Amino acid sequence: MSHDEYTTHMTLWAMSAAPLLMGHDLRKTAPHALKLLENRDVIAVDQDRLGLQGRLVRRDGAVDIWSKPLADGSVAIALFNRGETEARVGFLSADAKLHG
Repeated sequence: MSHDEYTTHMTLWAMSAAPLLMGHDLRKTAPHALKLLENRDVIAVDQDRLGLQGRLVRRDGAVDIWSKPLADGSVAIALFNRGETEARVGFLSADAKLHG
C-alpha cells in the first residue's frame, strides 16, 4: 500500500476501536509504516478506556467525517478523502456534537 493508504488504514482502525494486529513480519516493515504503528497518539485513540467506536457523522461528496468520543470528554475527529483529487472540507462543531 502507499503511505496515504497505510495512514488511512491506521486512522480507521483507531477510530473503530479495533484491535491493532499486523499480519506480516514486522522486521521487514518499511520505516514509514513502522512510524505509523508506533504513533502513541493514534494508539491512545484506538485504546481509549471509554471503548466506544467512532462513527461516520457526515459525508460531503468524497469526504467522510468521523467522530469518536473519548473518556476524558474530548472528541477524536478523522477526515477521510475517498476521492482521487485533493478536497477541501469545512469542519463543523456539530460534527463532534460540540456546541458553541
